[in-house]
Formats: sequence, structure tokens, C-alpha cells
Amino acid sequence: MKKLFIDMDGVLADFDGQPNALARFMIEKNFFKKLKPLPFVKTLNRALLSQAVQDNTYILSASPNSKADAAKLAWLEKHLPNMKPQNIILVRGGDKKAAYARADRVLVDDYSGNIKQWNEQGGVGVKFLNGNNGKSGSEGRKVATSNTQVWELFM
Repeated sequence: MKKLFIDMDGVLADFDGQPNALARFMIEKNFFKKLKPLPFVKTLNRALLSQAVQDNTYILSASPNSKADAAKLAWLEKHLPNMKPQNIILVRGGDKKAAYARADRVLVDDYSGNIKQWNEQGGVGVKFLNGNNGKSGSEGRKVATSNTQVWELFM
């Protein structure tokens, strides 16, 4: 079984649906904690009922500071209660994600730059289409928000 690394902003949480999200995220207290879950969260929650999926699924998300870290962790606790805390990785900047790439690791991310870097480091990048991001410039496979094909890559 491969290890699955999942981005939060735009994959699990509706970051892009918020006005001025990037500016607000950097300074607004608990901004992330208030975001609505995207449909993929339901699919992931069902999958996390399996111990094997719990052991091999990671959250890999960029976060600008410790306040945002706390809000992201609270969001995960509420919306993904079966996610193992030790499988949550928060990094300072999306460009740090590629350090976790390996041949047996899949990254699901909505940002093409992260997918490209992940693939360059030998991992398998899956572009997550969330209705706000574009198809152009992506590297790797594309997955729609309601599509469960990501599990086929993961297993």
C-alpha cells in the first residue's frame, strides 16, 4: 500500500471560496477553523475507518505561523476525527512538501507547483480539481472533487 499525503487548503477545506482568503489566512485568528469542508472530506472519513488507511494517510499542509497551525489542527479534529495526530505534517511554505516525496508516496494537492516538485522528487502527484483552480500547468493526474479514483492510486 502506498502512503497518501493530502493537502488541506482547496482539497479538504474550502479555502478558495473565501473572499481575500490568502491575506485573511495570514493574519485573521481562527480563519482556517471556520472553513467549510469540501466533499472529499466525506470520502476520506469513510476510508479512515480502515486501520490500514489510517496508518498510511497523512495530511501535508503549508501553514504560515503557529496561530494558523492551531486553527488547522482544530479543523482536522472536528472534520477528520479518525486522522492520527502523528500523521499531520504542517510545513512553512508549500515548497517544503517535496521533501516528503518518495516513489511509494502519493500527494493530492490543488496547486500545480507542489505537484510538479513532488513528481521531480520521485513521488506521484495528483492534481485535485476543486472548481476554483485550473487544469493548465498541472503535472501528473487530475482528480475531481467527487471522484474516488485517488483511492485506486493509493491502494
